[in-house]
Amino acid sequence: MPLLILLAVPAVLVLQRRLSRRPQRWPGLVLPLLCFVFSLGFCAWLGFFSHPSGGYVLRTADGLYHHFDTLQDANRFAEKQTDGLLQFSHPTSAVPAGALALRLGVAFAAVNAVTAVLLFLYWRARRGPRLHVAKKKRPG
Repeated sequence: MPLLILLAVPAVLVLQRRLSRRPQRWPGLVLPLLCFVFSLGFCAWLGFFSHPSGGYVLRTADGLYHHFDTLQDANRFAEKQTDGLLQFSHPTSAVPAGALALRLGVAFAAVNAVTAVLLFLYWRARRGPRLHVAKKKRPG
């Protein structure tokens, strides 16, 4: 997997550079737009699946943590465990809305760092020597 990423990053940068140098403007904006849409989807997913309310956390003998919203759900899960529990937490306090907003803001900024790099490459390619396409003159 890391090898795939190491090969994909230069390929995306070269592709962005080539698309940005085309005479039309829109091909160079496709990859930054895709990255931006991905970041919106990722932040929506993160916000939807984050646990902003309190709950119970159980840690089993195999080292896995399990999150439950109610004490009844946690007790049902604990009764079914044959390995035994290593840790049962008391109710965790609710995550403040500001902390969730901060987490989403940091995730949005981190994911959009790639978008910023792609837009920078687009800007550098577009501010260089302009590519002029000769227009055909109409007879008459």
